[in-house]
Amino acid sequence: MTDAMDAGAPTGTTPPTVAAVRRERLSRRAGMQRLDVSRTTLARGSELQLSPSGAGRETFLYILLGRGVLTANGESVALAAGDCFGFAGPALPPRLSNPYADELVCLITTQIQPGDDAGGNT
Repeated sequence: MTDAMDAGAPTGTTPPTVAAVRRERLSRRAGMQRLDVSRTTLARGSELQLSPSGAGRETFLYILLGRGVLTANGESVALAAGDCFGFAGPALPPRLSNPYADELVCLITTQIQPGDDAGGNT
C-alpha cells in the first residue's frame, strides 16, 4: 500500500514542500508497534523535512536508489545509494531533497513514542 505523503505527516516528518513524495508503510503491514519503517520515494524537485519531536527519538535514513541532498545543522551533504544518516532529537530538523532527474528512494525508520499514532509511520 502506498500513501500520498500530503494526506498527513507521518511520525518524525513534516509534510513535504512538493507533493511528489510517496511512502510505503512497511512497519504497519508487519504489525510493528515500536518502530516506523517506510520506503519513501522523492521525485525530482521534492523535499521532505525529517523532524524528531521529543527528546530521545532516533531516526535512521538509508538511501536505496538515486541521489539526494541532506541538509542538517546548516550543512548540506550529497547522498547516494548505500549512504545512511542517523540522528536523535531534539535536534535541528534535517531536510532531504532531490534536485536530480531520477527518483530518490530511501528507507526511513523512526522510533514510535507514547502518544504517536502507533500505526502511522515515516
